[in-house]
Amino acid sequence: SFQLGGLQRALRETAAGKASDWAIEPLQPRMAALGPAYPAVEAVFGKGPYFQWWDARKLPDGSTEYDGLEETVAYVFDYILAHGPFDAVLGFSQGGALLSLLQARLEKDPALLPTHLHWRCSVYVGAVGVADRRHARLYEDGSLGSLIPTVHMIGDKDELQQHCEQVHSHFAQAAPDSTMLIRYPEIHQPPTWRNSQEQLVELACILRERCRPALWWAFDFDGVLCDSARETCLSGLRAGKLVLPEVFSDAACSGDAEAELVRAFLRLRPQLEHGFHSTVLSLLMLARLAKGEDADAATAAVSQEVREQGYGPALTRLAELGVSEGALKAALHEAREAWISSDLDDWLASNDFYAAPVAAVARLCDAGQPVYVITTKHKDFATRLLARAGLPVPDDNVFGQGMGAKEAVISDLAAGAEAGRLCVFLEDRVDTLERVSGRLTAPCRLAFASWGYNDDNDAGKARKCRFEVLAEQDLDDLVAGALEAASR
Repeated sequence: SFQLGGLQRALRETAAGKASDWAIEPLQPRMAALGPAYPAVEAVFGKGPYFQWWDARKLPDGSTEYDGLEETVAYVFDYILAHGPFDAVLGFSQGGALLSLLQARLEKDPALLPTHLHWRCSVYVGAVGVADRRHARLYEDGSLGSLIPTVHMIGDKDELQQHCEQVHSHFAQAAPDSTMLIRYPEIHQPPTWRNSQEQLVELACILRERCRPALWWAFDFDGVLCDSARETCLSGLRAGKLVLPEVFSDAACSGDAEAELVRAFLRLRPQLEHGFHSTVLSLLMLARLAKGEDADAATAAVSQEVREQGYGPALTRLAELGVSEGALKAALHEAREAWISSDLDDWLASNDFYAAPVAAVARLCDAGQPVYVITTKHKDFATRLLARAGLPVPDDNVFGQGMGAKEAVISDLAAGAEAGRLCVFLEDRVDTLERVSGRLTAPCRLAFASWGYNDDNDAGKARKCRFEVLAEQDLDDLVAGALEAASR
């Protein structure tokens, strides 16, 4: 928009000679203005039309209430849910009052938005305070700015300068280390490039620093870096022979029968939640094939069964046969170890890798970026395969089965070794991203790897949850941009 043209140019001018990597998305208020604009504003922008976030209504005792306030707050939060994440939120004039309400509510109850949708900087331009009597103590609890850093821009010629100074003062007292002030030589309007170029460039630089901090990277392994579907199926079959040899017989699981089970498993792989489920899926397939069902029909039926019922019923039946979940996990580990011990090259060859994601991670490692691999696979298996792919991820940065759930590992790293950096986490399962999002206490870019063990329905669900949906080329572009930014 015209009012934000100066900031857009400043972002473009600070983009190291390239096209601006930021987009400004104006959000129009819900309500048409019921009264006239400030004379100084009308002198610049004419007769309008103008809009307002609420209608300020004077009460008989002289106090004020905002009609439409709660609807407006819900409208903005819903917009962020539908269109976020956003790096920063800027509010001008009455929009600044609204922004302080939004920030106060989010800082009081961070669960109002998923953590990956929290913005990382609030910009108050010519911001007036909240006068609604129901929020009289908004600026008095001393917590404003505790979660989201703020930048305040105040015009030296602004007729509402006193109100703007009061808003800045509340934030500065509550969070002095995360509150910045920029003064610009204009009236009650957003700063223009013509008159406030220096101040706009300063704001653009602050936004780049605060909203695009140094990154650390966390990757799921299977379905993101490694295509282990064939190996997982074959290891599951070997594990089945250890726990139920009469069912997983050579006749049922060798030669053409084995090849048929592998083909079915490749289609069923998106339903796999844990490695030991490979044995369960093969067991369900064998039961249907033994009844004479066609392989394609059996595969479709097993897929539907797992989608609708999960693994609970099958695990219950296995438990009745004396095979516990723990026994399945142990058998899978034993089967893999035996395979590796007898023929390491054959085991390694049964795994494949996604070339573009592996190349992207290699670039990150070569550039010295912090890279972690967090997987439900045993760590020793994952480290062997990482070496096979030529990825020099430090051993201490690989987290495998039994070392904590992904959401716990990422949360601990974000609060500890990687505090102050922004996490980028790539995962091919939406439910895992949802768990991570629910556990995070710091902003994180959560990305859905669409090339992994998922389908279009999963990608649609990821988009609905506002996770970034990446194709392999998108990851390459993301890494390239991050490395370019880090080199500046």
